[in-house]
Amino acid sequence: MSNFFTDARIELIARLKADPTIAPLVQTWREWGPGLRKRLLIEPAWCPLVSIYPDTGDVDYPMNAANEINQDLAIRIATLGHDVAPMEELLAAILSQLDACKSDNLGMASDGLKSIGRLTFRWAAVPQDKEGVQIIWQTDISLRINWARFR
Repeated sequence: MSNFFTDARIELIARLKADPTIAPLVQTWREWGPGLRKRLLIEPAWCPLVSIYPDTGDVDYPMNAANEINQDLAIRIATLGHDVAPMEELLAAILSQLDACKSDNLGMASDGLKSIGRLTFRWAAVPQDKEGVQIIWQTDISLRINWARFR
C-alpha cells in the first residue's frame, strides 16, 4: 500500500543509495521497510550505517483548499572509531545529495511535494563499553519535506 509519505522516504533512500560517493562509504542501510525485524540498537559490526525513518510532522489547515503537511524524516549515520573524519566525510556526501534532492523535489512536485527544507543535524560520540574504549560516532539529520495536499 503506497502513500505520499512512504513514496518520499523510499525515493530519498534510493537516491542516497545510488550516489557514487555515498555507496562505497556505507556498509549497512536500515530502511525500516517490510521483511525481517530490525534492531534499534546499532552494533559496531554494522558500521558505517545509514538509517532513514519517520521522525515528526504537523498539518496546517489554511483557509484555502490545500492542507500544508510537514513530514520530518530522520537520517541517522553511524561510524565506528574515535576518528570523527569518516563521519564528517559521509555527512558531507549525504548533504550534497540532499541538495540535489531539494533542487528537483525528489521528482514528486506533481504529487504535491512543495519543498525540502529545514535541515538540522547533531553529532554524538556514543561509548560502546563501560570504559569508553570503543566509540560509535552518530549524526542525526532532521529533514523537513513540505507537502500541499488538496482536501
